[in-house]
Amino acid sequence: MRYLKRALQDILQNRFLSLVTIVTVALSTLIVSAFALFFLNANDLITAWKRGVHIMAYLKNGTSETEVSRLKETLHGMGGVAEVHFISRAAALRQLREQLPRQSFLLDNLKQNPLPDAFEVQLLPANRNWEKIENLAKQIEKIPEVEEVEYGQ
Repeated sequence: MRYLKRALQDILQNRFLSLVTIVTVALSTLIVSAFALFFLNANDLITAWKRGVHIMAYLKNGTSETEVSRLKETLHGMGGVAEVHFISRAAALRQLREQLPRQSFLLDNLKQNPLPDAFEVQLLPANRNWEKIENLAKQIEKIPEVEEVEYGQ
């Protein structure tokens, strides 16, 4: 108890020095924490980007099942493609409802599903750079059944 009393007396006698010390320690902690937070988030962002690079190809309405099957084979045969997943209109609406659980009531009054059928094209690790992604997206855009291509540009 004696030590605590003496420490408080010293702090009160040297108020300016105590304040400068507290501010210095606080700023040092803040700077180190900010850098650590930045680097951790940047690392997570880069990892997610490399893992999650994909191209979405939205199909025109009225594309038949035969055309969808043929298109899936065409996409899978393109260079640099690892996987091709078909996402039906109904599955896309279900995913949207799951992503917006609090706002899903907004989708309840839809008379018809506004979302198109789509293909999600996953790329090989060697093709996960902007130049190759853009070239592949341009090839996919030329396919007649594809209405729109999205790849994070």
